[in-house]
Amino acid sequence: MPLFPILDQAGETERPQKLFPAADVQIGTPEHLVSPGNFDWLSNSSYKPEHEQKNIKKVHDSPIETTASSEISCDNQDHSPKGHTKSKRWKADDERSGTNDEETERDEVKKHRKKTKKEKHKHKSKKHKHRRSRSRSPVPQYSNVTKKQTKVFKHGDKVFIDEIPGLEAEDAYRIDRKPNKNNYIYGSVVDRHVAKFKRHVDVCLAADDQLAVSLREQKDQSSRFKSHNRYYNKENRKLSRSAPDEVIPISKDCLSGSDSAKEFISVNKIKSEHQNQEDGQLKGDVRDQLMDGKSLAYVQGTGVIQSQQDNKPIVRSELWQKNADYNKRLRENPKDVKLWLEFVKFQDRFLYEDLSDEDHAGSMNVKKLPKQVVHEKKVMILKKAMEANSSCVSLKLRYLELCQGNLEAAEVNKELESLLFVYPTDTTLWRQYLLYNQSHLATFSVTRVCKFYSTCIQKLIGYQEGSVFSHGSTDGLDRNMLDLFVQYCCFLRQAGHMEKAVGCFQALLEFNLYCPASLESSGHQDKQNVFESFWDSGISRVGENNAKGWQFWSENPGELPSSAALTLDTDIEQEEQELLGRNDPKWRIWLNMELLRGSVHWLPWRPDVSKDETEEDCQDVERLVLFDDVSGVLFTLPKWLHFEAVLQFLLFLGVDTSSDFIISSVRSIDCQCNLDRVSQIFSKNLLPECHGDIKVTPHLKTYINSLLEQMVSYFENDVNSHTVLTTLRLRFFKQCIKDSPSGLKQLKKFGKSLLKEPRNRSNLFVWSEYTAQLWEVGGVLEARPVVETALSMQSGSGSAIEVDPGTRCGLVRLHRILTEIILKFPPGDLRVCGDRILDKDSEKSSQEARWGLQCLVKEKSIKDPVPFENPLICSWTMKKMRKMLECYAENLKTEVHGSSGKCVLTLQHFCELTRCCVLYAWLTQVDMLKESIGIVDWALSKIQLLLSNHPSLDPDKKQPRCEPLTSNCLTVLEELHRIKVRMVLCHMLTLSAPLSCLRSAINAALSDFPYSSHFLWLFTQTEMKMNVSGHLDRFFTHHLKEGTQPNLLMMAILSQVQKLKDLEEQMKKENYLKQGEDVKIPETSMIHRIRSYCDVGRDNNLTRNCPLLWRACLYTEMKYGKRERAKGLFYQALQHCPWAKVLYLDGVAMFGEENVTDVTDLIIEKELRLQIPLEEVDLLLE
Repeated sequence: MPLFPILDQAGETERPQKLFPAADVQIGTPEHLVSPGNFDWLSNSSYKPEHEQKNIKKVHDSPIETTASSEISCDNQDHSPKGHTKSKRWKADDERSGTNDEETERDEVKKHRKKTKKEKHKHKSKKHKHRRSRSRSPVPQYSNVTKKQTKVFKHGDKVFIDEIPGLEAEDAYRIDRKPNKNNYIYGSVVDRHVAKFKRHVDVCLAADDQLAVSLREQKDQSSRFKSHNRYYNKENRKLSRSAPDEVIPISKDCLSGSDSAKEFISVNKIKSEHQNQEDGQLKGDVRDQLMDGKSLAYVQGTGVIQSQQDNKPIVRSELWQKNADYNKRLRENPKDVKLWLEFVKFQDRFLYEDLSDEDHAGSMNVKKLPKQVVHEKKVMILKKAMEANSSCVSLKLRYLELCQGNLEAAEVNKELESLLFVYPTDTTLWRQYLLYNQSHLATFSVTRVCKFYSTCIQKLIGYQEGSVFSHGSTDGLDRNMLDLFVQYCCFLRQAGHMEKAVGCFQALLEFNLYCPASLESSGHQDKQNVFESFWDSGISRVGENNAKGWQFWSENPGELPSSAALTLDTDIEQEEQELLGRNDPKWRIWLNMELLRGSVHWLPWRPDVSKDETEEDCQDVERLVLFDDVSGVLFTLPKWLHFEAVLQFLLFLGVDTSSDFIISSVRSIDCQCNLDRVSQIFSKNLLPECHGDIKVTPHLKTYINSLLEQMVSYFENDVNSHTVLTTLRLRFFKQCIKDSPSGLKQLKKFGKSLLKEPRNRSNLFVWSEYTAQLWEVGGVLEARPVVETALSMQSGSGSAIEVDPGTRCGLVRLHRILTEIILKFPPGDLRVCGDRILDKDSEKSSQEARWGLQCLVKEKSIKDPVPFENPLICSWTMKKMRKMLECYAENLKTEVHGSSGKCVLTLQHFCELTRCCVLYAWLTQVDMLKESIGIVDWALSKIQLLLSNHPSLDPDKKQPRCEPLTSNCLTVLEELHRIKVRMVLCHMLTLSAPLSCLRSAINAALSDFPYSSHFLWLFTQTEMKMNVSGHLDRFFTHHLKEGTQPNLLMMAILSQVQKLKDLEEQMKKENYLKQGEDVKIPETSMIHRIRSYCDVGRDNNLTRNCPLLWRACLYTEMKYGKRERAKGLFYQALQHCPWAKVLYLDGVAMFGEENVTDVTDLIIEKELRLQIPLEEVDLLLE
């Protein structure tokens, strides 16, 4: 058997065959020398013998007489000699020549091979990448196409009908193989696919020369701005905004049926009215379809039924439906003042809603109503409301607020004075009157505003004493007068007259706390006459060294002041010489000297009697505080407000009272005009230029310590107030040494000396405060021995209700601090996603912590040996602790009134006991976090039950303070939310928990306190950790639309500033800058968002007169924005806050020499305090 049987087959020629005959065939070889052979399995499909090529030639030359399917197939199967499809140029050449020249084909084959070789060489380096072969879909077969229509398929590259011979007009179309299905849905073709023809002839060709006929269409200028929205048009927007036509009621039986009934709700197919008309027309006469409805009714002799047209509902959006609903309710009840004000506030939604799809707004061609239109609409609503409620003050005030920009200042003042004549005891009206005169730049001066404050207080004194009868209510008048006095002192401080502000506080405390017993029942004028002689005597006043008080002076008239009791002045000449010695420009020297003298000159200047000085020896007359400067604002306070007046003065001097309950009631009266430093609302230093911490100089520290010592001795008989003031001494000392390297040593020395005092040795609350400060400064090693020492001193039932609040609160607080120290929880406020708590002996620590809390319930000493743990004992302890908490919650109803020291300690004791219950539940229960949060929610429900019958703080309410019960309950409520958030954070640092737990806790807190700086910052940090700012921006945008407050607006700006700072640090890390080059951030969306927040604050009455807001906008615009825009903001700030001296100084610091002369001239014109004129700087430089 041969090796290759295929080569030995019968019928072959004697010439030996080759393996690849197609490759060895010579083109010029005669046909009889070439044998095709039987190599079908090796044959090349692209190779065609000559006789087959002749057949192909015949097919090309034959007319089109086959079917459409064969023509299409043949047209797509023309190939080149290498198997590639022929191009159109080859086909056209073949048709024109009619011959198939072998030489031409040989040249084409060579060219094609050369081109293929080049392509292979080009892609030789990319052998690892497989080339994708072009996929060719099979040609569709159209069986129902006629022979005439096949000409269209054959000549696919033709454009005009005349190019295809024999093609009729009815057959001149092509089948769209990729149709656009949206044409069937929307019933039209896209406007860009519709052919548009333009005339290029101006006049008619057959017209005479005299007849000017223009055939060119006039261009509509408005049409170029019109957009053809095919998918999102006017009707679709109207449909999406409108209310549903019908609501399908679903019964419980339907839902409780089979599973299929729960998956969907069946809706009956109801034909529309238009479809019913079409069906009726198709069944009727065809001629009826050519006429409209009215013509058809006329032919039939029936006429149009008017009632059917009237019953057709008018489709309106939800916004306009609510507007109509307000009008209907106000027509029914025009005496509802709250509804009128709500309707006025509702008009702001027209500034944000899209109105371009409304029928009645379409003629205006607007998407949103302009501000001026909405403003005029509000004014008209208020006018109509005042017609129905002529005696309502709130409506009149709201009307004057809206009309301030349109009315003259004299006219607004006249309207306010007429209201004050009718309602002289309304402090809200007085505050509005004072703020308007204080914020009007054209008529503003310090002397004029001081006169208004003096007039206000003097008129209220008559109603307070009862010498003048009023139809209005005088409830809470004493507290409101104290608020007005504090606002007046803040105005003096912001205007630069710090000496007068401190003098007013000194005079008020001397006039009330140290009033002689013989004058307590005297009238106000008689007391003032005696007090004038004390003020001018030169005796030491409250807060100064060796101060004895007005009562001691009246009983010992021969007492003369000593030199130690005089003003605490300082020699600053050396510091001024250092500033003058620098090579700074003149404006920089003036600014530094102005700030230096302002930080030192805060106490009223008085002559030194030992040196025979008089008032004429004072170099700066502005530092003198005469009796006439304070007599206009003096009034008598009841004894229950003495403690709060002292706390107000301490807060005014810069004592840090931001933690716990010490001065929570005082913090609630900060109105927008009193805020000029970030530190007043927020502790983080994000804007160093605006943070504005009061510089605690040595003399100021001495004065505050002396004041605290005097107040402690004054409230000696009041144990609770004495305890609170003692803790304030500790906190202020820690505030002074927070940056000192030897701060821990100084704190321990001061704390031990304080605890050695007889009143403080057994005072557990003072021990707990000292432990908390020591824990925060020195750490666990310093604090734990002190806690154990304090708890070992306690014997007996320290948690009983009959024990004083200070002892109860201190005992519970010490146990709580010990538990957190054992669990290694960090002190103070926690950061979001902070460092994890690593405890190797976690089980042992948990056991010690449980025993420490059990000692609180069992009244045992913590030094006793830790017994064996029993689950029953843990359960019993948990029930006992819950019972104690419920008992104190019931007693809280009668102990939350007032603002005394007892009330402060009672509130803090309830919160500390709640924290202990939360910690014990976290240590003992299976579901740790859920059980602990459940206890806080229970406590929140108890406090909210107390608030159910009392109104909460309204964001739009101009009254800055509510009644004591509501204020104290809100304080406890805020502290409970803090406990809840802190527990979640501690759990996340110790174990693990989803971020949704923290978000839900923060959102619950923000729902009750949307303007709390603490919760707003936690929310900001939580969202910024996600690197997605959408939720954060939507939150601030939503709340700023509803109504804004300075705290909320400032936190919105600070959140964007934090993003800019992060971006700045990232650019520094990535080395985008050259050496010595400053970071320059381009205008991003964060800067534009800050500008939008500033616009919101400028347009809002509650934030327009806040100096802090303008300062933040100025510095962010100057640092990250444009200088020209910042200069415009500076002049706008002066128009709204002309009394804030810090804005004038910011203008000089930012714009330098070009602004310093104008600023100083304006300061002198408006009678602000100027420490050093420019002329004096020139003299010092010479």
